[in-house]
Amino acid sequence: RARRREQRRRDDAVAATERSLNDQRLQLAVVVEKLQAREADVKSREEAVFEAGRAVAVAEAAMSKKVERLGDADQRLAKAKEDLESARRDASEALDAAEEARRKEEDTVKTLKHLETEIERAKKRLKDAVSAAEDAEAVFEHRAAEAEKQFESRARVAEARHRACAT
Repeated sequence: RARRREQRRRDDAVAATERSLNDQRLQLAVVVEKLQAREADVKSREEAVFEAGRAVAVAEAAMSKKVERLGDADQRLAKAKEDLESARRDASEALDAAEEARRKEEDTVKTLKHLETEIERAKKRLKDAVSAAEDAEAVFEHRAAEAEKQFESRARVAEARHRACAT
């Protein structure tokens, strides 16, 4: 009888230990599942940051093109100024040449004004694009930092729970 009682007591202790281990396994599975969800969330946020980086690169490429166009406009402006001076020199040679030079001067002035207006618009668009790109980058950096803080906090809580369950 004493052997049976001892055996029953051992069996009960083993069953209680197995139940406790099963409970801990379930809790650990829940913690692992939550961590995997957090990792997926962090990964999606990292992908969002990567996409934002791509958008910034596209904006930079667009800005480079605009800068190139501004350079071309400056060259055209310099060329137009040279043409204007040439027309003024030709105007002193004869009346007919003077009339033609006046027409060229008027056309060139219109072109210059148009180019200056376009240059100012392009500069404003460039400034707006840079500002928007910087704002987008700051927002995504902030979001990534917040996600990382949240993940670390939740990981600590999960680890503390796991330690609490293990003891």
